[in-house]
Amino acid sequence: MTVGYWVAPDRIDDATHDGWYHSGDLMRQGEGDELWFVGRKKDIIIRGGSNISPVEVEQVLLSHRLVRDAAVFGMPDPVLGQRVAAIVQLSSGAGDAALGAILKDTRRQLADYKAPERLWAVDAVPRNPLGKVDRRAAATAMLERAA
Repeated sequence: MTVGYWVAPDRIDDATHDGWYHSGDLMRQGEGDELWFVGRKKDIIIRGGSNISPVEVEQVLLSHRLVRDAAVFGMPDPVLGQRVAAIVQLSSGAGDAALGAILKDTRRQLADYKAPERLWAVDAVPRNPLGKVDRRAAATAMLERAA
């Protein structure tokens, strides 16, 4: 991938550790040599010692007919460390009353500890300049809204 990270003129730091490049991506190995992207290490939600991939929860939310877009993130909790929360952009014609149905359907497809405990409807899911879900912006906005 690279020889190293440029630090200063005439200085390059090694980008590897024990021969591995640490990208921050979490992967799982399928059958044979195939690798599947699970998510980014910094985005993992840790709820009561269990690791939860926001990407997995987002995929379930996005499969719902009333959801156009979704972002999942961890909200601070004094007992569990974090709780699963999400925002959704609803399909046209769906009102805030749809949130209950979305949560109910989502809970049927996920383990209890992975299902969102809070769900908000938003006009648009925040995205970064590369078009990826901006989980930090979503979490910050919802923490302010919940306060």
